[in-house]
Amino acid sequence: MSYFRKLLVTTVWLVPSLLLPQHVFAFGVSPAIIDLVGHSDTVLDSVFDVVNTSSEEQTYYFRVSNFVPDSTTGASSFSSSALYLEGFPNWITLSSQSLRVPSRSRASVPFSVAIPAGIPSESSYAAIIVSRSPADVASNSSGTSIEASTAVLLFLNTDSEGSERIEVVDIRPPQESSFLPYLSGTVDVQVQNQGEIYSLLEGEILLQDITGRTVRLYTLNEAKERLLPGATKTWSVSLGDSVPGFLKAAEREWEDFIIGPVKMNVRLHVQELEIAQKEMRLWIIPWHLGIMSAVGIGIILAAVSVLRRVLRSKRA
Repeated sequence: MSYFRKLLVTTVWLVPSLLLPQHVFAFGVSPAIIDLVGHSDTVLDSVFDVVNTSSEEQTYYFRVSNFVPDSTTGASSFSSSALYLEGFPNWITLSSQSLRVPSRSRASVPFSVAIPAGIPSESSYAAIIVSRSPADVASNSSGTSIEASTAVLLFLNTDSEGSERIEVVDIRPPQESSFLPYLSGTVDVQVQNQGEIYSLLEGEILLQDITGRTVRLYTLNEAKERLLPGATKTWSVSLGDSVPGFLKAAEREWEDFIIGPVKMNVRLHVQELEIAQKEMRLWIIPWHLGIMSAVGIGIILAAVSVLRRVLRSKRA
């Protein structure tokens, strides 16, 4: 294809794209996830903000949707059809179905959740969809989205007091053996939710040497992931990077200066309440530093021995 023909084809494709109107859906919600806790036969009030980052005033529309989180893959499925709304989504009342938000500003959208009487201790999920189009045109007959939209995810625990049943199933050390020259590698902590409600867990791994001195403190679940009922999740924590070379390994062991058994204590809690803990032991054997120390001591002893011989020969 000649140069002029390429230029003509490019122009034919480019000019219409420049002349057609371009839609930029610049908006968001805050917060994106709301955690709710309540008892049966009560009403909860909450609010979220719609943020319009565009240069023009916009109208936003709201609708309630089923929301089902997948504890294994992390994916979510939604269904906004009124025919399939059950349970929690039916308890939600929005203050309005639409809202005009000035350019580069935010507006609050209050809503309430009326929990019916007789609801047991359980977790429920729903979503509030925010879009640029009303509900009847936001989805076509096949259910695919036409307009840009986002969602506020709602997590509800009912009658949850004292219902957390979390178990630390396993702690996997960085190696098959629990013997390490220095703290390095990754520890895997496997946690299982054996209760009926989801948990927003916090936790830490505390390492203490034989004297009780705290040598390291690591944070678990920094991403604030929710552990759903019946789900098992593995959190990985890096104890440190491995260093290449004998001398650098010995230097690292000298900097850490950890020798002997180290108690690893995994503690999980919801807010300030500790709900699970498990311990295991690591053994830190700084053999690089030991070899260098032995060689150094050997050199010193050899030098002392030579010096003594020299002194004896001079006296004789």
